[in-house]
Amino acid sequence: MPLSSSQTDEENQAYLDCSPRPFICGGLNINISFPFQIDGRPPSCGHPGYALRCIKNTTLVTTISNREYQVIAIDYANVHIAVVDARFIGNSCPVLADNTTLDLSLYKYTDLDKAVTLFMNCTFSGGLPPGLHNLSCYAGNSSFYYVIGDGSSNGARESCGSVVQVVMHQAVLDLVMKDEVGLGDALQQGLTLTWTAGDGWCDACVADGGLCGYNSSLVSKNICICAGGSCSSADKDRVTRKVLEGTSLFYSSIYFHKPFFYSFRFV
Repeated sequence: MPLSSSQTDEENQAYLDCSPRPFICGGLNINISFPFQIDGRPPSCGHPGYALRCIKNTTLVTTISNREYQVIAIDYANVHIAVVDARFIGNSCPVLADNTTLDLSLYKYTDLDKAVTLFMNCTFSGGLPPGLHNLSCYAGNSSFYYVIGDGSSNGARESCGSVVQVVMHQAVLDLVMKDEVGLGDALQQGLTLTWTAGDGWCDACVADGGLCGYNSSLVSKNICICAGGSCSSADKDRVTRKVLEGTSLFYSSIYFHKPFFYSFRFV
């Protein structure tokens, strides 16, 4: 059964509303599309777990694992987002009370990231365990150390008051290892994540000319938004009728907005 004129108009408007559009915040100019959501767009355009906010027209932020992160760059082609834990910004020698590792339901780490374990308030009676390095930003206090990885094999945990794990960019960690950059400055360079929304179900929609979307009332939460009442595939009638009911899609790498090889910003 063909779609009515009102249905077609509604779907055309939904397509226009959710099409990639420039979003300027501070020094960033990004064409925002699924899965990211911004104010002023219908809820169907993005996943609620990927909401972006522009603070005072200068700083783009998002919330990951109930913690605020500043967004440095978004690369749709490689499915990468560069973020910095807001607690680290402007803090050259942070004292960490808990892990900065993430809930991986919405994001995953990339090969650009490296885990580092910090040992604080330590007392070693038999010498320094293997793999531990002094934290350069805590000059004069030899009870603060770090080790590459999870630090589970060196026996240091039992001798330290607290142990936390952080994740940072591998290239910056290399500079820390050479004592060219302090821990605080390294953490301020952030890390690189890949988002999981759309993984494995969205490419068919984009290939058919549709846009990825979200509907919280569906079990799958996945919708394909098609312009003109239909998408271009042989299965277009089924896809079109399911615009408000849910289908499969994956966002397109054609929405590449800026090179991801951002410069590290040491101050």
